[in-house]
Amino acid sequence: MHELNGANQWHISIGGDYGLNFASYVGCSVGALRGPGGQHVWPASGSDPGLPDSDSLKLAYEQWWLELVRYKTDCILAGKHPLLHQPPGFESVADLALRQTCAGLWPAFIEWWEMEVGGQTAMRFWEAAPDIYNYINEFEVQTGRSISTFTLRIDLVYGITEPVKPVHGYLLLPPGYKYLVNKQWWITLLEEYC
Repeated sequence: MHELNGANQWHISIGGDYGLNFASYVGCSVGALRGPGGQHVWPASGSDPGLPDSDSLKLAYEQWWLELVRYKTDCILAGKHPLLHQPPGFESVADLALRQTCAGLWPAFIEWWEMEVGGQTAMRFWEAAPDIYNYINEFEVQTGRSISTFTLRIDLVYGITEPVKPVHGYLLLPPGYKYLVNKQWWITLLEEYC
């Protein structure tokens, strides 16, 4: 988690924990999350051939994803730390096929996440990539006004292709240059808060 503060007026935290990233990995693996044109976005090889390719599994996944995002949003608003998963059995996942899919995908995901050059390491790079102080300064120069008090939490999630805003002050964002180091995107985002 990368925390940035400005003279107690504003607070931005950018993090990429394994919780939503694992859920995204599952969604991409079962074909429920796809990029433009329907291509697989993550893992790069596409769906695991051993997984069932069924509409009911995709539907169960979509419901689970919405529940996870809602739960995490509620925890953030309440100032609590959410526990999204219960590996290795994933007892909290109601749908049996999805629970078994999560359990089957968990070992490969966590091995990749914890590799020396795996997901968690790359996430640390993306957490620190934005030059927030420069973006804030540029915002103030462009608008001719000081930044207002605000708090923004950003969760970086592999596998999504566009920002998702569950509530004001919380944003899911794909890691990468398109948003994280795009000064004009940040200035437009800051206009929402200031």
